[in-house]
Amino acid sequence: MVISNKVRGQLLGDRELNITQIDVETFKGVVQLSGF
Repeated sequence: MVISNKVRGQLLGDRELNITQIDVETFKGVVQLSGF
C-alpha cells in the first residue's frame, strides 16, 4: 500500500498524465500499472 501511494504521488505530479485512468497495484513488492 505504501509503495502504491508513493507511485500515485509521483504520477499526480506529472501534468501530462491523467491519473484517473491509471490503476496502481502492488503485489509482493512489484508495482503494476494498468489503464488506458
